Amino acid sequence: MGRPPEPGDESTRLLDALELELARYGVLTRGSVMTEPQTPSFADAYRLLSRMEESGATRRGYFVTGLGGAQFATPGAVDRLRTAPAAPMRLLAACDPVNPYGAALEWPATNGHRPARKAGALVVLDDAKPVCYVERGARTLLTFTSTDRPRLAEALRAIGAAVDAGQIGRLTIDKIDGSPALQADIGDELNAAGFVMVPRGYTRRRRTPGSNRQE
Repeated sequence: MGRPPEPGDESTRLLDALELELARYGVLTRGSVMTEPQTPSFADAYRLLSRMEESGATRRGYFVTGLGGAQFATPGAVDRLRTAPAAPMRLLAACDPVNPYGAALEWPATNGHRPARKAGALVVLDDAKPVCYVERGARTLLTFTSTDRPRLAEALRAIGAAVDAGQIGRLTIDKIDGSPALQADIGDELNAAGFVMVPRGYTRRRRTPGSNRQE
């Protein structure tokens, strides 16, 4: 991709780290660079990325709306962004590199507290925009202020499908947007996604194939 001036020096280490991050994120912003422990200084990374741009290894531009021009991507990533279709709804680990929020992008406003990129937390993205977030431990659900009911219902079904597939374990949600789950006004959406009301809130167990019975 780019060539460091002297093999074995600090530039070599930084170059290796930036090449790995470009492959991981596609587009590097200040947030994504600072998220990675191997690149704690954006100033140092920016200087090297600028040199990589001069050699044609990266391109600088306004790839992510609202983040200014200090963004770098490989030529291949730019070409794919230009032709990319709308991204389907996906359930991800909150700390997955595919999820840009909390790294390259700030989390949008929620109806509760601020989410975080924590191990064990989950987020559902629809066309790369967050719909809902499940805290580590699966007891707290957050919804985003821009989320409409049909999209939220679909996101909850995606969570339920992951439980049925054994990708995640049983969920028992006792708080939604900072309030007791039983006071939330999304009970119909939860029920439609296979969640069952229990004394503490709503639970979702794995369904037996071919039936609606939950294990």
